[in-house]
Amino acid sequence: MPEELVGTMLPPELVDEVEGLIPTILPPEGVLEPFLRLRVRVCRGARCVEGVGVANSGFAGREPEIVAPQELLRELLGEAASVVLVERVLADGSRVLMPRLTEPLEVYLVAEDRVEGPMRSYAYMTRGRFILLNDALLSKLRVVILDPYEGLWRFRDELGRVERRRP
Repeated sequence: MPEELVGTMLPPELVDEVEGLIPTILPPEGVLEPFLRLRVRVCRGARCVEGVGVANSGFAGREPEIVAPQELLRELLGEAASVVLVERVLADGSRVLMPRLTEPLEVYLVAEDRVEGPMRSYAYMTRGRFILLNDALLSKLRVVILDPYEGLWRFRDELGRVERRRP
């Protein structure tokens, strides 16, 4: 992939080449328990899909963003997703080119008794199984993590009243 394409919208004839650049972001086998998992709904217009979101993956950013499985995004958008390649710095300091949708999606957090959102968020595409939620998105959705290992969390307006467990 030519370096000059970083940060620019990909022409349709190069979209297939992006397939080889999509990183696989998976926790090691059997290591999902320490991650706080939340039910997430991702929408574009009237079409929505739900999946498992990971709240404490170390994914940080200045604006609300998600990293979503390629299959989930295809189910939501079909094959005609418009992407741009963006260089991201991972938690270990390494750099990776990731395809990012050019239009934001609507993200909701779905709890047993309420839904918080929508929050406009850009989505990166991955071969992983889970939706990673960045810290800016969690803040906008008013999530307070109490104990990530035990899966305890609250919405900000529930402090001192409600304690939630991962689904």
